[in-house]
Amino acid sequence: PQTETGRKADIKMFHGMPADGRGLTRRVGSVTVALYGNRQFAKGRALPLSDEDIATLPWIGFVEEQEHYITMEWLWERMRGRVPVARLMNLDLMMTAASRGIGVTVLPCYKGDRAEGLVRLTAPIEELLADYWILVDPDLAKNPAIRSTINWIIECFQAAELKESL
Repeated sequence: PQTETGRKADIKMFHGMPADGRGLTRRVGSVTVALYGNRQFAKGRALPLSDEDIATLPWIGFVEEQEHYITMEWLWERMRGRVPVARLMNLDLMMTAASRGIGVTVLPCYKGDRAEGLVRLTAPIEELLADYWILVDPDLAKNPAIRSTINWIIECFQAAELKESL
């Protein structure tokens, strides 16, 4: 598999099953996500928030270049066409902005649940449950270092899934 820069990747991870099936393809796990925000957004509201409550809150989204993300589509539907109060490039920036009360955002539960200053405002969002897959050149898959790395990736996903189920 190749990276976006054209270099050959030893292991490439995909959000969703890769369209290019050239290589060894394996599902490694899934990540649940939910809507998170500062505690102020939970005050006086029953949790988990209803779609009506969500639609009234200021929200943080990805930059325009990332509009195609399924998370953005979900947010646009819930926010009923209202523009985001901030557009940021990555989850760490979104998490920081949300914890400081700028707005609410969708985060992976493994990040949002541990983040100081955030509260989970919704149940895990089924529509956004994300399966992750890896693609590896079949010849490289025989390499012990590559095999070990693949097993470590799978173990990380299994540990995160176990924590979320507790």
